[in-house]
Amino acid sequence: MKPGARYRFSGAIKTSGAVGGSRVASLSLVGESDGSKSVSGTSNWEKVSFEFNSGTKTMVEVAVRLGQQGTLAIGFAWFDDLSLVEIDK
Repeated sequence: MKPGARYRFSGAIKTSGAVGGSRVASLSLVGESDGSKSVSGTSNWEKVSFEFNSGTKTMVEVAVRLGQQGTLAIGFAWFDDLSLVEIDK
């Protein structure tokens, strides 16, 4: 990962009976507030993504989540076709 570069983290999420707080099933950066749109309820495959700037970091940890830190979510979520790519600034 290059410092000061823009990246897109994307993938597909499918849910079944997924409920919880404001963020149910999503893609995110560990330890950051950046993240994709949340998918909840029962849904077919939905493509989601978000973009971020790496700042001074040369490494980030990405995550797939059902719920978020401090928020309980229940149900099922499947994640597929995950991709982290550098994009034009």
